[in-house]
Amino acid sequence: MNDKLIIAYQKALEDPSLREEFYRTLYQSNFYLLISADPSVYGEISGVLQNEVMPVVYVDRPDGKINIPAFSSKKLLLEVSGEKDFIKLPAKTVLELTRGAHIILNPKTKFTKEIFPGEIEAIISGEIYNNIEETKNEQEEFSKILLFSPGPNWVPGLPIEEQEDSLAHFQHFAKLNQDGNLLLGGPLFSKEYGSLMLIPPGLSSLDIEEFAEKGPLVIKGILTYAILPWQIVFGSKMKAFE
Repeated sequence: MNDKLIIAYQKALEDPSLREEFYRTLYQSNFYLLISADPSVYGEISGVLQNEVMPVVYVDRPDGKINIPAFSSKKLLLEVSGEKDFIKLPAKTVLELTRGAHIILNPKTKFTKEIFPGEIEAIISGEIYNNIEETKNEQEEFSKILLFSPGPNWVPGLPIEEQEDSLAHFQHFAKLNQDGNLLLGGPLFSKEYGSLMLIPPGLSSLDIEEFAEKGPLVIKGILTYAILPWQIVFGSKMKAFE
C-alpha cells in the first residue's frame, strides 16, 4: 500500500513517539470525500452537508453530531463504495470546514481511524504538537480527571446505572482499567454529574478524548464529558498509584 498517510498511521500505532509525524503527514495530505446522497453508497446516509466548497455525505450520530467518511486515496474510496461521485480536497480545508464533526478516515477498511472534534481543533491550531511534547515530558505528579455529565439524551430521574446501555459503558471503562489506562472510576451521587474517572499520568488529552468518545453512553448522547488536569500535591503513594 503506497499511501503515505496510511504508512504514517501504522508507524504511529506501533510507536507512539511517531504521532507527530503522522499528524503532520495528515495535515499535508488530501482527502477524498463522497458527494452522493444515495443510501446504498455508504451505510445509512443521513444527508449531504451543504456548503459552497464541500457538498459531502455525512451520517447522523445519536449524540447529535455527524460522522463524515473520508478516504486517504481514490483507490480506497472506490474499493469501499464503488461510487464515482467524489471530491478531492486538502485535508486542512476539510478539517477547517467540518469543525465539530467526527471524520471517519478510511471507513470499512483495516486502516480506519476516527478523528475526534477535539483532535481536529488541536490539529488546526497546532496545539496537537504541544500536547504530544507535554505528554513526553509529563511528570509523575500530574494526572487527569475525566468527568461525565448528563447529555441531551439523559433520562431525568434515572441514576446512571439505569440509563440505556450503562452496562456496556461500564464494561468499556473496566477494560481500560484492566489495560492500565484508568486508575479509578465510578458513578457520582449527584444530579449534575454522571461519573468520574481518574486517568494515570503519561496519557495525552487526545488519548483520553478517544477513550471517552468511544464510551457507549457518550456515543448515544446520554453523557457528555470534560477532561480536567489535576496536580497531585500529596498522597501520591496512595494505593491507586502503587
